[in-house]
Amino acid sequence: MNLLLTTPLRLVPRFMSPNDFPMVWGPNPPVTLPLLAAMAGPSWKVRIFDAIASELDIKEFGRWVAEADAIGITCSASSLALNAEMTLRLVRRLRPDVPVFMGGHHPAFYAPEWLARGATVIVHGEGEHALAELLDRVENKRGFHDVKGISFLADGQVVRTPERDFLADLDSLPFPRWDLMDMSVYGLFTRRPGLTFSIETSRGCSNNCSFCLVSSMWKSQQRYQSIPRAISDMKRLAAMGATQLGFSGDGFGNPPDYHLELSREMVKAGIDMDWISFMRVDSILKEPRLPEAMARSGCKAVFIGYETPRQDLLKGWKKGPDGGADASTYPEVYRLLDKAGILVFG
Repeated sequence: MNLLLTTPLRLVPRFMSPNDFPMVWGPNPPVTLPLLAAMAGPSWKVRIFDAIASELDIKEFGRWVAEADAIGITCSASSLALNAEMTLRLVRRLRPDVPVFMGGHHPAFYAPEWLARGATVIVHGEGEHALAELLDRVENKRGFHDVKGISFLADGQVVRTPERDFLADLDSLPFPRWDLMDMSVYGLFTRRPGLTFSIETSRGCSNNCSFCLVSSMWKSQQRYQSIPRAISDMKRLAAMGATQLGFSGDGFGNPPDYHLELSREMVKAGIDMDWISFMRVDSILKEPRLPEAMARSGCKAVFIGYETPRQDLLKGWKKGPDGGADASTYPEVYRLLDKAGILVFG
């Protein structure tokens, strides 16, 4: 059986800059699709298409849709929603009856709307085991009622099943199926010869910023790979030709002690890669030694949230672990990163 996993097609060149933003540092490959592919059973042949980085041949995509027994579309943010909807419409025009599973932050919070637009199932929260179970139901021609953490339509009504518990151990997840992707289309701004990969060493965020869906998606929880597992995965990526790496978690440095140790262990293990990450201001304030350790382990740039210099707005947004982020610290945070030789995208 055939499974097609895709990011939204670039049918609208500009809509809140979804196609330009990733190009600032890359493009960097999404870890979501190859990780989901690794969860498919042996009877499933998986094809991955990352439309954000790859050139679109609409006829070829149509052939993939025609061959698919199930299709998965990920939509991680509202900036991708228009293209995601157009992708879904195209799939439905070509294949009215093929099961289409959608996941990511946007579908998870707007399940009824996406179901009304043609999705078969919306996955809330983590998708790895949910997808494996959904594919089993498709293969065996069974319903979805016993799959936790999803929404679907039954007799025109939205059915939302009981929530699925978060994975207790990220180490239990398989190594992503990078072999199914054309890695030659990716690269960081450092332009170092070699391949660029992504790694997810943490998932979620322990904060409660009101402007961000991450805390709601993950219930203000953050979980981590063990450092030995993370180092093992990096070594596997290096053996595949990786020289550049993107950390796909929501905040490198949160908590500082874990990431300080990870950076030091990367140096000890001889991990030789240029890497980038997202980061939080308060992580550096809690552990000023972090930028230097990151730089030694290969960090070339971070994307860090300088939301506003207005303290009243930060307080109103509940920015920070205790809602008390301090805008006056921005210059010091920048100085520490700049001193370490890390490029700052604020």
